[in-house]
Amino acid sequence: KELTGRYTAQVTTDILPPGMKTVPNIPAGDDNYHMTALLPIRQEMVLYSIQPHMHLRGRSMKYTAVYPDGREEELMNLPHYDFNWQIVYEFAKPITLPAGTIVRVDARWDNSANNKYNPRPDQDVYWGEQSWDEMFSPIMRAVVKLKEPIMPTAPVEVSSVR
Repeated sequence: KELTGRYTAQVTTDILPPGMKTVPNIPAGDDNYHMTALLPIRQEMVLYSIQPHMHLRGRSMKYTAVYPDGREEELMNLPHYDFNWQIVYEFAKPITLPAGTIVRVDARWDNSANNKYNPRPDQDVYWGEQSWDEMFSPIMRAVVKLKEPIMPTAPVEVSSVR
């Protein structure tokens, strides 16, 4: 299954269309449920960090940059996701992603009895904010250049407090 654009990364339920969630129901017993998010980069950006976020059934998450020329670069591969390690991974050297790049994020979940952290392997799991629910939030922290500087439209009055 693929998700694109605004249906991924840091999207909350209050701005999604009615009934739409970022993770569809993961069937009970499925030990390798897979989803791919495609995040189009519409304007050049400098990527500083990545923070994969899933819950107790999260198994793995891999970020790959697919550049406009077709070249692929693995940005991060977390083959053994652990809910107890919700870490922000900062790059030693920031990565410039040109406009037209697509960041592909492949994620897998284990909703089976083989997952010792799974509280209910006999039940489908749904999107939710609680740890026993599931999420797919491939968080990326980046900076884009403003096309035009932000200038105040009226004089700014500055006062001091003594």
